[in-house]
Amino acid sequence: MSEDTSETKLVNFAMANKARRKISNFLANGDRNIEEIEGIIGKGMLDFHLKILQDARLIELKGRNVKLSEYGKNFLKGKKENTTEEIKDLSQAKPVEIAEIRQLLPCIADSSKFRVIANMTPSLGGILKSLSLSFLEAIIWIEKIA
Repeated sequence: MSEDTSETKLVNFAMANKARRKISNFLANGDRNIEEIEGIIGKGMLDFHLKILQDARLIELKGRNVKLSEYGKNFLKGKKENTTEEIKDLSQAKPVEIAEIRQLLPCIADSSKFRVIANMTPSLGGILKSLSLSFLEAIIWIEKIA
C-alpha cells in the first residue's frame, strides 16, 4: 500500500470506529467467519463495517470467511508496539455539573448511543482533549462558545 493521502484517510476512517477496531483485533487471533464476527459486534451494520475495512485494505473477504490482510497485520503489529498503557490519577478531579443540555440526538452510527450538546460547569477548557485520549470508546468534539 502506498502512502497516498486518500489511502491514509481510508485507514484512519476505518480505525476510528470502535466496532471496526474490535473486528480487527478479533481477526488478529486468526481467520473468522462472518457468524463469529456477528457474535462479537452484532449483525446490525456488519456489512458496512466489513466494507470499510475492506476498502482500507485491512481485511480480505473470501465468501463467508474474513481475515486480516498482510497490510492489516502489519498495521496492528505497528500499533501494538507503539502503545503504552498509561494510568491517569483522577482522584483529585473536581466534580462537573451539566448546566444545560442543549440537544440530545441519536448517534448516527449506533442507534444504542446518543450525541449530546451540553454546557458544563466549571468550564472544562483543554482538559477534554487530554481526557479523550483515555476514553477510546468516545469521540469528543469541543466547540468553544463565547
